[in-house]
Amino acid sequence: MTADKQLSGIHWWYKTASHAAELTAGFYNSSNRDGYAPIAAMLRKHEVALNFTCFEMRTVDQYEGFPEALADPEGLVWQVSKDISAVLSPSI
Repeated sequence: MTADKQLSGIHWWYKTASHAAELTAGFYNSSNRDGYAPIAAMLRKHEVALNFTCFEMRTVDQYEGFPEALADPEGLVWQVSKDISAVLSPSI
């Protein structure tokens, strides 16, 4: 049996220094701290797969309806993908 963890893509206010929506949801991911790297490392350590929401979203679509949200789903997906890749790839 394989375990997996669903991680919600909290992309509102991602383009701000504080990433307030993520902080409110419990993710300590601000402009000066990568909050997803420790999650990626924990999932790797326990051999848990990641089910990440947000892959289907586009940043440009968010700005058309709600520009004040400063959302960046593509930036968030890039960050989480980078962190997952880093723990799966051996260091050279």
